[in-house]
Amino acid sequence: MRSFRFRRFLALTGLLAVSGAAWPLAVKDDRGVTVTLEAPAKRVVSLAPSITELVFAVGAGDRLIAVSEFSDYPPPARKLPRVANAFSVNVEKLLVLEPDLVISWQSGVNPRVSKRLESIGIPVFVLEPREIGDVPRTLRRVGRLLGAGKAADDQARAFARSIDGIRDQYADRDTVRVFYQVARHPLMTLNGRHMVTALLELCGGSNVFHRLTPIAPVVNREQVLARDPEVILISSTIRRSADLIDFWFRYPSISAVRLTNVYLVESDLINRQTPRLVEGARQICNRLDRARAKLAGQADRRE
Repeated sequence: MRSFRFRRFLALTGLLAVSGAAWPLAVKDDRGVTVTLEAPAKRVVSLAPSITELVFAVGAGDRLIAVSEFSDYPPPARKLPRVANAFSVNVEKLLVLEPDLVISWQSGVNPRVSKRLESIGIPVFVLEPREIGDVPRTLRRVGRLLGAGKAADDQARAFARSIDGIRDQYADRDTVRVFYQVARHPLMTLNGRHMVTALLELCGGSNVFHRLTPIAPVVNREQVLARDPEVILISSTIRRSADLIDFWFRYPSISAVRLTNVYLVESDLINRQTPRLVEGARQICNRLDRARAKLAGQADRRE
């Protein structure tokens, strides 16, 4: 911890050169906690794959000294040491690396980890973006903490423009009913509070399980049959997800099956709250457009 204390001493005494912002800098995280840095963070640990992407997105990937498992984008992230997985954080390994900032995920990391790190003087900034509109704000806050404010602003504006463009493009499209599957055993979906539902709505889709609770409810085949989705989207994270397309074709009474509107979607593009949500939205919109064409063809045949 010696070099960490020395860098902190330099920052406090003004001997560490800082440009482009007024320091010290205080930024409020998604816990409502104000995190203060004396200088831009140079040794950063990310505790979620989405956070790793955000740091690279603002042009500060070279500041990362460790990340969590499944931090696989962009490719340079795959070479970084791992200090966390979906179940735990290796705090001892993290401390040896002497970070000057840890960026954590509120719903994915035990809050006791943050408290332990903060108790020994390591700043922890906790993120929990829930809406599409949270992404630009999150980019800007990460950028400020890393002294990459301009790059973060550019990314935030580009993201907002792209999302607005998609919204305008699909504003008048016919609504299609969608079942989004995230697990097979048990059969699981996402409700209206999850960002995936917002992406569906952006493309003119309606989540057939919008009103269920909790955020990732378990459902059964009878419930899916009763709601008769016109599109079934299957998350690519499900083991042997391609086989599920064949599974659903056992139920030809479902509109989505009858019209062959059963598709895989790349989960990392729509489950990570990063600029790649734009790619995920476009993928969903493409699937729903294909479904609309088939629905329109069916209507023409009836006439």
